Amino acid sequence: MIVEVSAKVEIDEDSPEAMNRLTQALSTLGALEGTDVGVESVDEDEAKGDEETKSLDEILEELPSDEHRYVYRALIQESGHSRRVIHRKACELEGSPFDDFDPDKETSERGEIGNKLWSLQSRGYAKHDGNRWYPIPEQFTNSALGW
Repeated sequence: MIVEVSAKVEIDEDSPEAMNRLTQALSTLGALEGTDVGVESVDEDEAKGDEETKSLDEILEELPSDEHRYVYRALIQESGHSRRVIHRKACELEGSPFDDFDPDKETSERGEIGNKLWSLQSRGYAKHDGNRWYPIPEQFTNSALGW
């Protein structure tokens, strides 16, 4: 039987204790009969260089619909806010297909905004923390784009 395990571990260079513990764990695994443990170390700058950098226009083109594009643009402008705030911003964008914002009611359109946010997350363009939503890549924020 072969079981392959891979993990990405980020260790703060200022924390030698974390590196010591990782080394001990790998040694323990390597000491097991019939195991082969390999470690590949990647410098943070090298890892960043491998990532493909896309422009906002390229990302917007990849999204499946105009509704997704408006929600993504609203998300960029309201990064770290709730679905309600993102819905309001989506309604304010020029040419937006969204126009049913009510701050006090859960409208079906707000549900659509939520569905688009979840869809963006499943495609790797958004993430959420509790009820707050953030764009991915993170460089696309209101302040970074100068909006």
